[in-house]
Amino acid sequence: MTLKDLEQYVRTYNKAVYRLMASGRSAPSESRLKAFETSIDFCFCPDFREFTLSPLGGLIVEVCEELWRRPEPLPAGLGEQNLWSIRVFGIAAGVPRNLDLRAELAALPEVESDLIPFMARGEEPERYCFDLDHQIVRWSPEDGSREVVDQSFYPLLLSEIRGLEERWRILSEAPAPKKKRRSRKKKAD
Repeated sequence: MTLKDLEQYVRTYNKAVYRLMASGRSAPSESRLKAFETSIDFCFCPDFREFTLSPLGGLIVEVCEELWRRPEPLPAGLGEQNLWSIRVFGIAAGVPRNLDLRAELAALPEVESDLIPFMARGEEPERYCFDLDHQIVRWSPEDGSREVVDQSFYPLLLSEIRGLEERWRILSEAPAPKKKRRSRKKKAD
């Protein structure tokens, strides 16, 4: 899987269901990315560098809010109910906070200084990260656990997008919850 596969997805995704935003023309230059890598003392893998420098860097793919309502405030422990998006963090000019790689790095506990978070699913706290050995790990902030992911960047991203599509399919095919009927009180004569 490559950037071309991702570009193909972007040309053909269902715009009636999904909203997609990315850096576009605000994508960082090679020199800006290199300066960022120097500042964090880490060089990204070639696939992530290519992605970040492309107009698709700083990507969010989400089910439209009209179709998949977001609870306010967001209760903890919703499981798959809160996985309405895939976010890949970026460093483009003007990147929103929920996609800002710098903010994600700043939010990491000091003890996790060997991780670089690059992707999240919906509102779950777990993050996909690169470690110093350039492995992809799924890190949990709740207990600090790490699970090595046996995929490279593009296959993982496309797999997560397919997972989002599957979650939406299941949700959209589920029967709608029945509304409670209100009982009317009889008026006393």
